[in-house]
Amino acid sequence: MVKRKLRVALLVETATTYGREILEGIARYQSTRARWSTFTDERELGAAPPKWLLDRDWDGVICRTTTPELAAQILAKQIPTVDLNDLYDDLGLPRIQSDMRAIGRLAAAHLYERGFRNFAFCGFHHETWSDQRCEGFRNHLLDLGFDAAVYRSVWRGKSAPIWDVDQRQLTDWLQSLPKPLGLMACNDVRGQQILNACLASEIYVPEQVAVIGVDNNQLLCSFSDPPLSSVRPNPQRIGFESAELLDRLMSGQTCSEQLRLIEPIEVVVRASTDALGIDDDLVVEAIVLIRDLACLGISVQDLVKRLGVSRSTLERRFRQVVGHSPQQEIRVTQLRRIKTLLRTTELPLAEIASLTGFEHTEYMTVFFKRLTGIPPNTFRQELN
Repeated sequence: MVKRKLRVALLVETATTYGREILEGIARYQSTRARWSTFTDERELGAAPPKWLLDRDWDGVICRTTTPELAAQILAKQIPTVDLNDLYDDLGLPRIQSDMRAIGRLAAAHLYERGFRNFAFCGFHHETWSDQRCEGFRNHLLDLGFDAAVYRSVWRGKSAPIWDVDQRQLTDWLQSLPKPLGLMACNDVRGQQILNACLASEIYVPEQVAVIGVDNNQLLCSFSDPPLSSVRPNPQRIGFESAELLDRLMSGQTCSEQLRLIEPIEVVVRASTDALGIDDDLVVEAIVLIRDLACLGISVQDLVKRLGVSRSTLERRFRQVVGHSPQQEIRVTQLRRIKTLLRTTELPLAEIASLTGFEHTEYMTVFFKRLTGIPPNTFRQELN
């Protein structure tokens, strides 16, 4: 007897890059591991679910617009459901979402590594995901001995300020902050608003204010002036894992965890953070050289020769300004490049080793495992 296809409703917005990538992850799972008949339609972010949704006989639901009311109805009907919402906690449904605090930490680390020591966060009121990104951003900075100024305004609804008013308020806030400044916007939309406010008030980006957004919306980031750096989350993995979890729930298995957080992938660096917030010209020049040449095998002794200073002078000033040694900076730069190539290419390890300054694959593998705790192949496998 041929089993019928399971009926699954996908309530995920198609109007955002994030939502579309979630759907791509679900589709990747479904194409190889599931027999589903799915319902989805073109949806805006925050659009209410169809009124007839719970009148249909669904075998399962994946939902990004889950509200307390909808969750209560789903639980009453005992429909296997995976919740992907970013606004409400503890709705009683198994939930998968981006690790918002980790996104904030990654943005803070990026700006700190660029040498900025004045920081700010620009978000939206009444948006849980924005508040959590701010929390991660500020907590990482507090651990380093810094804090961040915070600005919020309402994003959506009747109480949202008109564009001109919000831009004037943003401009006044930006002008009041110390420079050079490293600023995290809660998402790429907010990042573009910040860049517009900087342009209007003749604040130079990235020399005076370096701006990083979230979501890596490539069109929005590319059209920004200058192009916007952005934290790249992992919505495709959210989609794949939500489909995998729903499959288990529909087969009668239980879920041992109510919340699963998915780490962001990386910072995609563009011109809006392509600056160093450091007053020491020697250290700036050293970091630029390391950024350009770390994966070509540059050593600290090579730096010393190029810069025309003693090794002790470079070491001392580097530690004073950056907080670690030039050698550590070289290693961090190599590690970052290895991770990027593992995430974004199918290149064999031997070629990655060659592209990141290692003569032998074995040396790179030992180096990677020592700094991350896992071999490169395991790191790559965990991304899928």
